[in-house]
Amino acid sequence: NLSLVVSHLKSRRSSDEAIKSAERIASLNDERVSLIQARDKALSVRKEQSAVVGKLMREGTAPDDGAVLQAKAESAKAAEEAAEIETKLDDIQATVESLLAGL
Repeated sequence: NLSLVVSHLKSRRSSDEAIKSAERIASLNDERVSLIQARDKALSVRKEQSAVVGKLMREGTAPDDGAVLQAKAESAKAAEEAAEIETKLDDIQATVESLLAGL
């Protein structure tokens, strides 16, 4: 709870910089939660499309069939999106660690 943390920091006469760091950490945590949800959604899409490709291949559909290619493209796009989000999450983690080290 940010208001509780800020209250404790103020009662301990922490610097304005420390209070701003706590607020920034809370903001980054909110962003992190949102990104985790987006990553999980992208991974779910990748899993679904991979299952579609597997099903089509088991049914004897040619690897260069339009449906297979489309499912592969959607799977690849979702995997790329998840990787990009993972990079952002790593950046947020590094920033939070840096802010915490400064407190």
